This record gives sequence, structure tokens and C-alpha cells, in this order.
Amino acid sequence: MGYPLVIDVASYQPSSLSYFRIMKQKGVKAVIIKVTDGSAYGTAYVNPLAKAQRINAEVAGLKVHAYHFSEMRGITDSRNEADFFYTQAKALGFDVTNCAMMLDIENPAVNSYPATADCNAFTDYLKGKGCRLTGVYSMASWFTAGRINAKALHADLLWVANYGVSAPGVDNTDIWQYSDKFAGYHQDVNYDFVNALTKGVKPHKPEYFKINPRLVSATTRIGIYKDKNLKTKIRNYDVGTQFVIKDIYVKKSGVSRLKTDSGFWISGNRDHFKNMYYVDKKLKRVKLIHSAYLYHDIDRKKPLRKYYKGEEFDIENIVKSKTGLWILKTSSGFYLTANKNYVKKIK
Repeated sequence: MGYPLVIDVASYQPSSLSYFRIMKQKGVKAVIIKVTDGSAYGTAYVNPLAKAQRINAEVAGLKVHAYHFSEMRGITDSRNEADFFYTQAKALGFDVTNCAMMLDIENPAVNSYPATADCNAFTDYLKGKGCRLTGVYSMASWFTAGRINAKALHADLLWVANYGVSAPGVDNTDIWQYSDKFAGYHQDVNYDFVNALTKGVKPHKPEYFKINPRLVSATTRIGIYKDKNLKTKIRNYDVGTQFVIKDIYVKKSGVSRLKTDSGFWISGNRDHFKNMYYVDKKLKRVKLIHSAYLYHDIDRKKPLRKYYKGEEFDIENIVKSKTGLWILKTSSGFYLTANKNYVKKIK
């Protein structure tokens, strides 16, 4: 195949300049280096060769990226491991903003089943830290068996291991680890199908809310300020904190600030928040995760009746009320909140 070659290394592989020069001569364009394993509260492993491997790979002319081996189980574990990975990679001199920051999840004795939510918590945390390119690695069987839903991943890159076959076996694979033997070495080797690891990363341009999102949930640690220029900080809030938004201020540059119901201000950078209202008109069916009313009217002043957790509704459209709130219009012609605290998309 004519795709760029990428190797991935850990402490089992050499760290010498001569080794990476040999890899370069054999056609390798990039390397993904294992940095960490587990979290600061668990395994707390840092590859002792990672810094030397990074330096010598760079000197040899290879693009350098980083990966983390997962011991995580659950959302809290996932975020702790992501923080450990990010902190150690940055301390070891990796360009964490621009290099690919990859999650290796393959431990059946430890990792969740299914593991998709954990993967997303891990890569979302890295995105919140400013990492522009994230990825998830596992064996093809983890994807085909449904342990990880590749289509539901938030990561930028899908990295699949599958040896002795003519294709990775998972749709939309970006990087295929096709062998653990290369150039006479016990060395994992990959095809970079999309040139993501070999041509560099395009600069990330932040996107800002342009209309009042009404309710947001923080995906990173967030500062709240007295003023809309975000000069006087009051305090920080943790990941998962929800903010009710009263108003929005949009500068001529397109940068926005969100005014909370407490009267203080937070950034309007969408990279730091999840909108807590569904807005995608392709949504077709939802399930109640808390009890809620159906209404005769879009402004929800004329209740039909109350429904309870577990009830499902087919959705015809998503529309806006006079107050700017997104509302779900059911196929039966009634109206239901689009708030993700009350409804969950199932189709």
C-alpha cells in the first residue's frame, strides 16, 4: 500500500537516535510514543524512555505524537487518566496542543463494557485542555463486538489494530496497525490513511455561541467573572457544572460572552461547553430520563399531561419558542422540552 508509515513505541523499543534514523530510512514518517499508563491515583506509570524517544525521533526528522494506555473504568477514572496523560506529556516536552493525543484502550479485565462513554470523557477532557487532535485505539474486535461504538466516538481519529488481514475490518478507520514486525524489529507499524499524523495538524479555530444557548454544561474547568471582558475572576467551577444563561454578548470579532443567571460572566467558547438543549433537526426519537409534561402549544402554557421516566416519543421537528428555547415537536403534534436533563436521544 502507498500510505504513509507510522510506528508506535513504548519502553520495549529503543530510544537512540540511530534507531529512529533507521526507521526514517525505512520510510517511516511519524511515531506515536507511549507516555503514561493509568492515573496519578492508580498505576501512575510514566514511560522512562519517553523524553529521549521524543527528542531523538524529532532529531531524526519524524513527526511525534503521544499515547496513553488505559486502566480506566468509569467517567471519573477517565478524566483522571486524561489529566495525568496531559500533564506528563506536557512536562516531557510534547507539543500537546498540536500533536495527536491518543487513547489506547484494550484491557478486558479492567476497562468498562461498553467503553464508549469512557473514551469520550477522556478525549473531551483533552479537547477542553486545548488538544487539537485526539484519537482512540483498540483491536478491531472491540469495535465489531460493540464494546466501543466507533460512530459515537468524539475523537478525531480512529486507530484500529488488526493483523494478518487485507483491511482493518472497521469502517472509517484512520490509522491501521497492521503488524508488530517491521524492518527486522519487534516494532508495531501502521498505515496513516488520512495523513493526519504525517502532515501536521491544522490550527484550531475556536467557535463561539452566537445566540443564547440557555443552558450549558462545562466540559473543562471554567472561570466565572464579574465583567464581560473576563478580567476579574470570582472563582473556578469543575467539569460538569451547569450554567443557566440569561444573556449573550457578541463582539464584532465574533467572540462571545455568556451572562449567567447569577449576573456574572463566562466565556462563550463552545470548546468549553456542551449545549444542554438538542438542536439537531435529524433527531427522530427521545426517551424521558426525568418526568416531563407534553404541551398543546410551543410556548408550553397549555399542558396536556405529565409523562414519566422511560416514556418514548417520536419527534417530527425541533422548533423555537418566542423566548428562544428549543422545543421538540412530537409526531402527534404536541410539544416537549429539548433539555438534555429531561430527554435523551435514542434515534
